[in-house]
Amino acid sequence: MSKITRSGMIKKLDTLYSKIIRSKGYCDRCGKGGEMQTSHIFGRGNKRLRWVLDNAFCFCTDPYGDDCHRWWHNNRKESMEWAEGERDLDELRELMKINAPISMDELQEYYENLKLEQGIF
Repeated sequence: MSKITRSGMIKKLDTLYSKIIRSKGYCDRCGKGGEMQTSHIFGRGNKRLRWVLDNAFCFCTDPYGDDCHRWWHNNRKESMEWAEGERDLDELRELMKINAPISMDELQEYYENLKLEQGIF
């Protein structure tokens, strides 16, 4: 069995993370069910926050209508004000200040923790 690459581990993390967020099955904002999308509060570029469960919402999406996923991205000021009431953004902002690269060991630890969250052993 070959050793997983850094990019391979990031892809595994992204897939599992999105699955966990969307497994809620209903929109965090309006409560509708149906097709869901994962929306990060602070962008995926910050690896310290990319897989933190409190850094994302599960939002409904509809390619033909008005949905919360579209609202989130098109109304940034209003959506961040809403997020302030839903999550402790100060804690996330503190994590953003950590400017050290993430090691493969840390990526593996994130993955193992997400598997535990999902109930995968």
